[in-house]
Amino acid sequence: MPQSVSVRRGLIVVAAGALALSTVTGCLSESQGGDTGSGAGDGSLKNVVFATGSTTGGPHFAIQEIGVNLGFYKEEGLSVSFKHAGGNAQATAELDRDRAQFATGTPSFQVSNYAKNGALPGVNFFEYAYPMKWDFAVKPDSPIQSLRELEGRSVGISALGTADELVAREWLRLAGANPDKVKLTVTGGGEPMGTAVQDSKVDAALTWDTYRGQWDVAGISYRVLPRPEGVSELGGFYLQTKKSTIESDRAMVVGLGRATLKGIVFALANPEAAAAIYLDRHPEAGEGKPREEAVANLVKIMKYRMANQLPADSSLLPGQTRPQEWANEVAFAGAADKVKDPSIFYTNDLVKEINDFDRATIEKMAKEYDWRN
Repeated sequence: MPQSVSVRRGLIVVAAGALALSTVTGCLSESQGGDTGSGAGDGSLKNVVFATGSTTGGPHFAIQEIGVNLGFYKEEGLSVSFKHAGGNAQATAELDRDRAQFATGTPSFQVSNYAKNGALPGVNFFEYAYPMKWDFAVKPDSPIQSLRELEGRSVGISALGTADELVAREWLRLAGANPDKVKLTVTGGGEPMGTAVQDSKVDAALTWDTYRGQWDVAGISYRVLPRPEGVSELGGFYLQTKKSTIESDRAMVVGLGRATLKGIVFALANPEAAAAIYLDRHPEAGEGKPREEAVANLVKIMKYRMANQLPADSSLLPGQTRPQEWANEVAFAGAADKVKDPSIFYTNDLVKEINDFDRATIEKMAKEYDWRN
């Protein structure tokens, strides 16, 4: 049952205990890593751990994982395993405790964590998914045509006390609606959220790109409402590591970033091949369906995130972040009094080296990849 709650004001609230990284614990699961085509056990390779902000991973991590099977990490002298830490706070804690050399970086957590505790365990060195992941969606036959019309209605949301709540309030305000007159209803994410929209348990929902892919797989029809004017770009995803790691082993950090970017290039050139490789690594993701159907479903889930994995701004190199994005994140979190210099959260110094490979070679490799055999 969705839980109806009133909209709350204020800073992003991180789950109790999450900000105190020294006390974070979580259920950790690991994805197969270097043992699949990357030469695990080869003493010439450096073993590294990548901590994700997820409980079980998912196809949106395919661009990182396929590099194991395709040898992209091995080319950089790395053998990588993936530790699914359970959340962004937990992933950062793994980095902070030296249980992982790399972790997913999410600005909403990092800015709030720094504003409250002055803690900055890692620095973001490569943006692998650009804004924006959010959209409001309604049933196809809904009379609602704009966010302004959501005033006095119910809106589904994955959880409260997160960036999602702040995004919902801000977008409603920009559209001319009073956020205090909109009832936020916790539906969870993914298919349950789509079902709540489909069954009219909510009038609309603030959905993510990956949630929409799950709706497509489930056959849930929907219509995306136009974004209001003046929306700030925020909500990117990053690779982060410790500043000391960059200083002591720059080649390793560049190599991890380069292998990730090669995975992005490969997936964009042949999404089906990327999905098939992910399915080979995670057979359970196919849910028992025939291989071609399972691959097609995974592509549906992956496609929305893939659309944002290279910068729309042609003046930027892949992985490069704009200072304005971080200024937006700080302002959005209401942390301008605590964060005087947003550049403490990121560096673009490694991006040129990360991009130093022949992109056409990877695209050719992808197009020639026969995933059916």
